[in-house]
Amino acid sequence: MADPNANVLSGAPPDEKTIETVIGPQLAVGVYGLLRAARLYDVSNQAVRTQIHQLTDLLAAFGGEEVALLFLGEHAYVNGARVKPRPLQQKQLEALASELKAHDLGGLRFLGGLDSPEIEAFLRLMASVSNSVGAETLRDAAFEGGIRRVVFVPAREISSGVEGGFATGGPGSLDERVRARDTFWSAVTGTRSVFEETLKTQTPAMRHARRVVQPLVDTLMNEEYSIVGLSALKNHDEYTYAHCVNVSVLSIAIGHRFGLSRATLASLGVAALLHDLGKLAVPVEIFQKVDRLTPEEWRLIQRHPLEGVKTASRVSGLAMTTIDTMRVCLEHHQTLDGKGYPTIARSGRQSTLARIVAAADCYDAMTGHRSYRRRPMTGYEALQVVLGCDSSHFDPAVMAVLVRCVGLYPAGTVVVTKSEHTAISLGPNLADPRRPFCRVLARPGGERLAPEETTVWNPMPAAESVAGVLSPEEFEVDVEAQLKA
Repeated sequence: MADPNANVLSGAPPDEKTIETVIGPQLAVGVYGLLRAARLYDVSNQAVRTQIHQLTDLLAAFGGEEVALLFLGEHAYVNGARVKPRPLQQKQLEALASELKAHDLGGLRFLGGLDSPEIEAFLRLMASVSNSVGAETLRDAAFEGGIRRVVFVPAREISSGVEGGFATGGPGSLDERVRARDTFWSAVTGTRSVFEETLKTQTPAMRHARRVVQPLVDTLMNEEYSIVGLSALKNHDEYTYAHCVNVSVLSIAIGHRFGLSRATLASLGVAALLHDLGKLAVPVEIFQKVDRLTPEEWRLIQRHPLEGVKTASRVSGLAMTTIDTMRVCLEHHQTLDGKGYPTIARSGRQSTLARIVAAADCYDAMTGHRSYRRRPMTGYEALQVVLGCDSSHFDPAVMAVLVRCVGLYPAGTVVVTKSEHTAISLGPNLADPRRPFCRVLARPGGERLAPEETTVWNPMPAAESVAGVLSPEEFEVDVEAQLKA
């Protein structure tokens, strides 16, 4: 694989013509060459490592943004631009398309921040599977292997207008849920990078945070609320960062329902993502402690809003997003009537964005793992608690919109319907919060569906209604597996 032109790598992101004739063909040929090499040699082989380095250089030419390599019919597209290869390159593109097609794939997406170790993990996965392995199995294997920045795109998701990205299957559809899962885990991975960079430089990585938040804003502005359902996922190693993403997603969803502009939603999303910035100044042992906190440890935790303001203030200049982030860091543990912590004298009320983030943070935190709880609260249980709070704690208007965003039966809630079906909520139905998108688990009479049977209600039929809610103990089901499916 030839190196791209030096001026491409050192300058601004490439224009459409450069993608069509230079970088696009090189990218496709490079991916094909790596897949072939990985089947012949170990990824530690110097020739393979050189090709990996060349691929990362090509991806870097896009300025750290996502790069989508998609195939439609006889043509390849890179970020919506149709690739125009030379004759020799055309054969390699066709071979790559054929190889992806064998796995029911229509392309690959390379997310910002992709590095050599993750490319190596991707190559090992591809070298280990046979052509009979389909797209969904590959996606599951990638998820289990920690591959987050290389996303497999099933052929069925490619629309006839590649420039637009992916086919849409309607609210709550499988296509939407798959897109939501990819967007969510990309955001979690990006958030980890944001906090690692902030910890290293002691200055918030605001630009990086905006890149993480933008796809979340786009997803929710497109009314794709399946991503809200993924906030119910708790049993994974990335929960610390997922909490920040959850609060950002819920905050953006609430803001969108209030009719906030795209620019304000982006600012809200960044502030929500960084609301716990001050926790970087608190010893990690305190958060991992099982026993009751000492007064001094509790004092340190109560200082994290102030530490967040101090960290955010190190950003050069005073852009509105920075100011919003500082206020959210300071006020997200305060209540509407000025109580909570930290205790400070202030004029005026809690800022609008802080009111939104405070409600989203409290709701999501209640569903997290706690040493003093036998199990995390379900979303349904957490909703009952926050709705039962004194009205001076949270803005009533924000709470009303939170209910519309997560639904009366949040994702992960096991319900029994009027017809005596048992189902699990997968996500909210904006048109009617009483009838979520569901997967049926058992028929009337209690007969459970076999693993290969899939009945999804998009959403719960109008003739149905929820007759009752079951606790996780009453109906044994792997909620995490159901939400990931």
